[in-house]
Amino acid sequence: MEFPKKREFRRSATLMPVEIHSESLGTVHGMAHDVSLAGVFVHGDKQLPVGTACRVSILLGDEKPAIRIQATGEVRRSDETGFGVGFDTVDAEGFDHLRNLVLANSEEPTDVIAEFESHTGLRDKN
Repeated sequence: MEFPKKREFRRSATLMPVEIHSESLGTVHGMAHDVSLAGVFVHGDKQLPVGTACRVSILLGDEKPAIRIQATGEVRRSDETGFGVGFDTVDAEGFDHLRNLVLANSEEPTDVIAEFESHTGLRDKN
């Protein structure tokens, strides 16, 4: 399922295991419901409050050890279905995997490729 374009980056529906770690609140295990270059929405075993700084690991495939997309970010929204983490940083190798994950799950890959090409980074920090 593709989500309406009202954000900087398109979100793509996905169902991937994810671990969210907060220094103050511990680790949340859940599933990524949708993902974009700017963040992820998580259905987890517990909620993290808006404003919580965290580390994100999206686990790809069944390999041991698992390939991981590693990011840092902050919980930007939370509701009864889960919480959204906005990425502040994504490791270089993980960024390539993130792009591929978003593209592979997009219903509009041509638009997603154009979006990738129009951005030089995750977001303008101004």
